[in-house]
Amino acid sequence: MAGLAGLLLLAAGGLALRSFSLHVHRGETPTAGGVLSAETTPQGLDDQGAGIAPPVVSWRRRKQMLVPGRLGVSTIPTNADLWVDGVWQGKTPLDVAVGPGAHRVVIIAPGHLIFKGVYDTTEGEIIRRALDPIDPPTRGQAHMTIECQTKDRFPILIDGLETGLLCPTTMIPVVPGRRSIAIFIPVLGDSVAQEVAVRSGSEPILVRFPQ
Repeated sequence: MAGLAGLLLLAAGGLALRSFSLHVHRGETPTAGGVLSAETTPQGLDDQGAGIAPPVVSWRRRKQMLVPGRLGVSTIPTNADLWVDGVWQGKTPLDVAVGPGAHRVVIIAPGHLIFKGVYDTTEGEIIRRALDPIDPPTRGQAHMTIECQTKDRFPILIDGLETGLLCPTTMIPVVPGRRSIAIFIPVLGDSVAQEVAVRSGSEPILVRFPQ
């Protein structure tokens, strides 16, 4: 009887392990708030079966389990930089302990708008975000090279508008005239700007931001 009971216990354990493995699928991110996953659903097909509309991103939370003082972040695209209260935490997807209370969150990815928000993690919080894409500048009779003496790559703004580019970047097309060039610094939660006179010519204008 003892031997039979042991076999039944091992079989039950194997089934439980198999059941758990089936609940974590490719493309999903285990976090303190459960498993997060992003799916894309085609919106339409033409006669040849090709898509005629961009896909819509849908998120699924497979398990509701917020952990007090923790923040889970999952983004599209992945590998975005996560900053919390001016401190770099790593690349998404990510689950970090930030403590209770309100926290300033910044997410940065090249080719996308900066995501900024304030979240209360007293009871735990999960951010699931498809970042907004943006096209870089493509027009202008002049060019600009922007250098930063910082260890991190920060977003570039021209005349107060985001470009989706990160510093340093070379040969950015710009319209001649007086331009405001800025970089957004997550540590400050704000931008630092310089006024630059841009003239037409083959040589790019060099703009440097100190550390």
